[in-house]
This record gives sequence, structure tokens and C-alpha cells, in this order.
Amino acid sequence: EIHGLFEICSGILALGNCTFTSDGKKTMLKESEYLGIAAKHLGVSPGVLRERMTTREIRIRGGRDLEATKALMTVEQASETRHAVCKFVYGRMFNWLVKRINKAMSQGGVNC
Repeated sequence: EIHGLFEICSGILALGNCTFTSDGKKTMLKESEYLGIAAKHLGVSPGVLRERMTTREIRIRGGRDLEATKALMTVEQASETRHAVCKFVYGRMFNWLVKRINKAMSQGGVNC
């Protein structure tokens, strides 16, 4: 469990170091080792992480079917997405850790 916590923390820190640039038409992640490190520690592929950080999916209802299209994000939107993902993952990890500590304490596993 401890190793998993360190993996998640490493992934969050690496993702936080990823930066974005734009060529005027589309937003891209600047090439760095941080994307690969973040993807490895968070258990996703670098390509998927790159795509999810720079595009968003819009679902349009058309008749019975739901049609999906991708929209490009601006550099600001991509940066906000990165921050939101880091905050969400960290929050989930923190909540899990508090529950784990509470469980250990209720079982008498910790002497204070």
C-alpha cells in the first residue's frame, strides 16, 4: 500500500510539471520526460494522457444515438484540466488514506 501511495504522489508531481504550448491552432504538451513519468506512475499510456490533457469530448444527442466529437482546448483550459486532475487524484488518495488510518486505529493497530 505504501508503494502505491508513493506511485500516485510521483505521478501527481510529474503531471504538475507538464507544460503546454500552442501553435495557434492546437494545444500540445511540451515535450519532456514528465509526461512519461506521470503516465507510468498513474497507470495510463502517455498517448491517452496527452490526448485527455489537450482535448475534451463533447457528446451531441442526435435522434436515438449519442454522437461524440472532440474539441481542442486552449493552453489555459489544458492547464486548468491538469490542475483539476491532480487535485482530484490527490483528494481521492487522501480520503483513502484517512479511511485506512481510521480502520487501523479502530482495530487497535495503533497505540498512541
